[in-house]
Amino acid sequence: MLLVEALRGLGAASVIAAPLYLPYSRQDRRFLRGEPISVAAVLHSLAAAGASAVATVDVHKEYSLEWFPGPAANIDPSPAFAETLRPLLGSDIVYVIGPDRGAVERAHRLAERLGAAFDYLEKQRDRVTGEVRLKPKTVEVEGATVILVDDIVSTGGTLAKATQLLLQQGARRVIAAVTHCLLVGPAVERLENAGIEALICANTVKPCWSKARTADIGPLLAEAAKRLAERLHGYESEGPR
Repeated sequence: MLLVEALRGLGAASVIAAPLYLPYSRQDRRFLRGEPISVAAVLHSLAAAGASAVATVDVHKEYSLEWFPGPAANIDPSPAFAETLRPLLGSDIVYVIGPDRGAVERAHRLAERLGAAFDYLEKQRDRVTGEVRLKPKTVEVEGATVILVDDIVSTGGTLAKATQLLLQQGARRVIAAVTHCLLVGPAVERLENAGIEALICANTVKPCWSKARTADIGPLLAEAAKRLAERLHGYESEGPR
């Protein structure tokens, strides 16, 4: 917000704000009475500071961007993930799994790029304590390499439990592809103990784990920024009419 205000103060005609990891994006509704919709407050504040448009990467729920009163782009990291993962997969049988129903579209997009099947696990989160429970659900992963895909890994609880469940169901190995690798508190220890082989992260947040590799979303951000600039300034295509 301070950078946006500074740029406006220096005379910028428009500013595209690019919070690659959009803070508070998981608080996108009032889960309990009296709670704020925190992501709405962030987007309203960016607009109030002078942002003309917003570009972010794999926002938790895309409808959240409707709280920004201007053009907004949600960048899909799956092309960067697929490029980073292919050398690790070889001729393996591959399944792409979302840790919950909310991640099924992410799983679908990545599976299409890898030519793999996809599915999701059943998850419940206690709205007061935050405790995660995975319902028993059998997915056909026997002997396969499983790619667990999600938007955020914070304390690692969900990812660790999903990894353990999939290994118990016969997966040969589990690799996670998570956009924003916050890895707070005991996350690294949990993932190590769960048996996860590798963690692929977008370079939106620098991961603090030796098993983590980064997938570069820079080119995808550049394309999104170009499209937003064209919308803001009304540029026309120079292609044949």
